[in-house]
Amino acid sequence: MDSSEIARSLRGRVPGLALESVDVAGEGDYCLALAVDDAWIFLLAKTAEASRALARTAAVLPDLAPSLPLPVPRIEHAGASADGRPAFVGYRKLPGVELSAERFRVLPRADQDRCAADLADFLRAVHGYPVEAATRAGIPTCDYPFCATEDGISEGTAPEQYRRDLARLLSYPELDRASGDACARLLAEYLDDPRNLGGPLVLLHNEVSQHHVLVDPETGRITGIIDFNGMIVGDPVRDLLYLAEEYGPAFIDTFLAHYPIADRERVLAKLRFLGVWHTALRLLWALDHRYPPGIAFRLRELRALVSDPPR
Repeated sequence: MDSSEIARSLRGRVPGLALESVDVAGEGDYCLALAVDDAWIFLLAKTAEASRALARTAAVLPDLAPSLPLPVPRIEHAGASADGRPAFVGYRKLPGVELSAERFRVLPRADQDRCAADLADFLRAVHGYPVEAATRAGIPTCDYPFCATEDGISEGTAPEQYRRDLARLLSYPELDRASGDACARLLAEYLDDPRNLGGPLVLLHNEVSQHHVLVDPETGRITGIIDFNGMIVGDPVRDLLYLAEEYGPAFIDTFLAHYPIADRERVLAKLRFLGVWHTALRLLWALDHRYPPGIAFRLRELRALVSDPPR
């Protein structure tokens, strides 16, 4: 569907918009993001699961947004799938640019710390949203931190899903024996510690990453958080994963100073393990999709991580 077709589709479903310009603003596994009239963002579902995710977002975000300390999308338009047309949501465009890892690194340290504190306050508010309200709105619950897939929420307990993914990874001959053994050992150690399983579950944004944190390039202040389509109820440490990978350990230290937790060292250990496992799953995706550049890159990443395992 080209931009003119998209404009015609939206014009029939969203009366009152000029729709003088429709440009692709981005694309992910779930949605196509469109900039409309340089003032609106519309997300169009690409799959049936994406349609369900947009419906959940439209149900929860209006109730969640007033309690959040940072600007988030205020959904003003929403439509369900019909007649072969995709589900969509539309909201007024938030100001700012993505806080990429590169932009973050060149910020003065005081601005970096302020970003960490602001994101800690933001996630405290998200995680404090009543779980009962989230589940009533259809937000899925899963204790496996990587249960959200392109096809939906994978089934099984966290130990079952960890072991299932490990078995799939080990089935590929591209994974060398030493790295495979190290992954198996790290997982066994992780699952053997009961403190890593069974903790309280909270509402997660689930994709707080450099692509979804907006910042004013002049002031270094965060101007908004976008893309709530992956919300689930799960382990709160999952919401720190991308932040740790992209902004580094000093960021996490400052973040945790503003996010009260009972066992800081346990959170850091869990976060280090999830970083290893996330890399293993990215390798698994590349192997499943027979993507040689991704296989080579993720293998190098995984070997580096397991050669200096998390402690």
